[in-house]
Amino acid sequence: MNDENVVQKASRRITDYRGEKALGLFLDEFFYSVLEQAGIIDSFERVYSKNEQVNGSDIKIHIKNGTLVIDEKAQLYYINHPVDTFALEVDYIKPETGNCVDGWFMDLQNKTDSYLFIWIPRAKESRIERIVSHDFLEIEAYLVGKDKIKEWLGKIGLSTDKIKAIAADMRSKDEDRRKINEDIRFRKSSADKYVEAPVNIVISKRVLAELTSNRYKISRNGYSLI
Repeated sequence: MNDENVVQKASRRITDYRGEKALGLFLDEFFYSVLEQAGIIDSFERVYSKNEQVNGSDIKIHIKNGTLVIDEKAQLYYINHPVDTFALEVDYIKPETGNCVDGWFMDLQNKTDSYLFIWIPRAKESRIERIVSHDFLEIEAYLVGKDKIKEWLGKIGLSTDKIKAIAADMRSKDEDRRKINEDIRFRKSSADKYVEAPVNIVISKRVLAELTSNRYKISRNGYSLI
């Protein structure tokens, strides 16, 4: 990896962290706290441990029957211009070794129970590198179980092994796009754009809406079910 790529990677991580932190503050105040005050959840805790975050834990929701580990996935590079899909990481190239390893959606060490997929249709600031918590005006969020997504994919012929095989085949052919149907496609990012060159499985918002009964609109006035 050359020096320019190292700098770009470090800069991207800092920018991502800034945006994630701002969004986390917004969610803690206007979503999780409201759920707690209403007695819908017992309590919540935001995870700050880097090790736990790497293993897919942003928020832990404590409820009567246990704890739900949530990985927040937000379209922070599409603020005010959300797209009707979400990309789930299948694999990526580990810069330190050059080896291809499982991405967060495939990683068996990942502790995630559910993903909170977040679209941001309204904010006072569109640039992730400048946004702060009070800039968020409205977000749309779907809480979807990780196992439910994998089960649905399996039903349409995309088992875990099949998904990994498609990603490996795309890498071997240097293929950057592969469409499965109107709701599912695979996409490999260029190493020039992302040093890890991840392969993602891209799922339509329509499918994610079918897989959840927990769809929220969240603003500074709290949340509503949609």
